[in-house]
Formats: sequence, structure tokens, C-alpha cells
Amino acid sequence: MSGVKKQPGLAAEKQALDLYLDSLYDDEGMGEEHSTTPVVSLVPETKKNALELSNTEPDRPVMGELQPRLPEQETVSSGAEESSPQQERIRILLFNLSGLKMAIPMAELDGIVDWPEQLVSVPDSMPLYIGLLQEKGRKIPVIDLARLIVPARLRAQQKSSSFERILLIGNRRWGLACNGVAEVVSVESSAVNWRKERSSRKWLAGTISCHGSALLDTVALERLLRRGDELAGA
Repeated sequence: MSGVKKQPGLAAEKQALDLYLDSLYDDEGMGEEHSTTPVVSLVPETKKNALELSNTEPDRPVMGELQPRLPEQETVSSGAEESSPQQERIRILLFNLSGLKMAIPMAELDGIVDWPEQLVSVPDSMPLYIGLLQEKGRKIPVIDLARLIVPARLRAQQKSSSFERILLIGNRRWGLACNGVAEVVSVESSAVNWRKERSSRKWLAGTISCHGSALLDTVALERLLRRGDELAGA
């Protein structure tokens, strides 16, 4: 015990990033239980068609130059904070979301596509639901992720027209709009400040202070998207 040298600077850095993220959401009342943008808007009238469009078809080759889905790497499951000390390194993609620096595990990423000239619009869809991406014979619902997790004052700094890429997750059942991708990096699992309490912002697996980013939990995010109709009034 006495031989382990503490690193107060790193601990303070992690705490500062957490406090920064907390301040973003506390000021806006943006915990998912208090969000002014109901998650129910993700699956309006389109639930029975858009979600079923990505049915049981087997995975196809990933688009783009990235190679996601490394075998047996479940980095941000609901028990990630418990198993993280035993994990070695995690490959993550850093991306920009309305000015907020985000990270997504490569093992949970199915591909990246450039923003298309046009998405298939769906009448009467809600703000979080941008439209359908036609990709290799499939129609993938594209979600405005920023409206779900980024405070309004940050979103206001970037227009929706600045979307550049779509991140495909959930066996290409969902597309997440983002404002650009940076790079793929590898970090030690111990470098992630895993969240131990998930009563709010379940999509947030933890923070990575060395990259100043928030780590996305796509498993929890998918769960929110699928259960959107059950969260009315939340």
C-alpha cells in the first residue's frame, strides 16, 4: 500500500473533467430523466417500419477505412466499471459532437459513412429523428445524437448542416449523426474514469481525461432508443 505512489494531478484532472460534464448538464437540467427533449421522440410513428427495416439480415462488410468490432472486447457494457481493472487496452474513435469531444469503442462501431446528399424523410417524425439512411439495400434510422446528450447552448454553436459523418452501431441498426471524426487511439482501461452510478446519463460510460472526452456506452444508448416509447413523460 505504502509503496504505491498516488498521482494527485491525474485524479484532479479526472475530477475536473467530471465536474465540467456535470456542470454542462446540471445547468441545463439535461439528465435523461429531466431532459426537455423526450426520448420518446426517437421512435414516433416510424417505430414499426424504421426499426423493422434493419431486421435479421446478417452483417455486411463495414464501410470506410475503419475496422470495428474487435473480438471479445466488451468495453462499456453495464458492468464495465467492475471489469475494467482486468482489461488491457481499448481502441476508441474520437469524434466531435456539437463541440463536445466524444469517444466510442471501436469494438462497438459497425462503420462510418459520409453524410449523404439526402436522407429519406419520414412524415411527422420528431426532432431527434433525422431520417433514413439508404445503405446497401437497408434503411437505417439516423439519430441527432447531439439533441439527446448535448446541452442546448453547445448545440447552438453548430448548425445541423455541419453534420459530416454517420456512425453505425447496433449491427447497423442505428446511425448517429456527428460533426466529424478525429482519430482512432488506444488507451489503457485504467485511463478511463468508469462511472459507478448510472441513474442518469446512462449513455455515458465514463470519461477519458487524457483525451478530454466522454466515452459513449452504445449498449445503454441502444436500450434508450429501443425503449423510447416507454419513456413518455420522463
